[in-house]
Amino acid sequence: MQIKRLESKDRLENVMERDRKEAKEQEEGEGLDVYTDGSTLEEGTRSGWGWVSFKKSDSQLRHRVGEGCERLQGEQENFLAETYALLAALKGTHPNTPMDIYIDNAAVVCTWGKDTRNAPYKRQDTPGRAAWNRIQQLKAWRTGRTTVHKVHSHVGGGGRKKGKPGSLQ
Repeated sequence: MQIKRLESKDRLENVMERDRKEAKEQEEGEGLDVYTDGSTLEEGTRSGWGWVSFKKSDSQLRHRVGEGCERLQGEQENFLAETYALLAALKGTHPNTPMDIYIDNAAVVCTWGKDTRNAPYKRQDTPGRAAWNRIQQLKAWRTGRTTVHKVHSHVGGGGRKKGKPGSLQ
């Protein structure tokens, strides 16, 4: 097996520079509430992600500030879809803008809480480690307060899971 050298445009430092440039191009503003989600359908053959943000002052969630969605490329897996939703939200928000991010995937919330930038041996087994390298760098680079919150998923009608007693509905 041969390992091919990445083209310079695909090296982490170049990708990170593009990520930072994209985030800096966003309008700086008041605090945001950001909602992310990922999903895997058709017995694991299709995955996608999305995110949307609203100004904290928009209590009715009527006016979107930012949004994005895409089908996952490559491996189709829910954790990766959730991860890419978080990455896209960070790239889509100015680094000085305070944000509260609401995620329904406990593994993504847990991974967010770990700082593995100086421990590559801990990152090597993480699914989506390239995306998590980027997330960790964006997280460290942000100057606005960034808080991730775990929320219940599929609460109420229509979802695959029923809400647990005492869950937010």
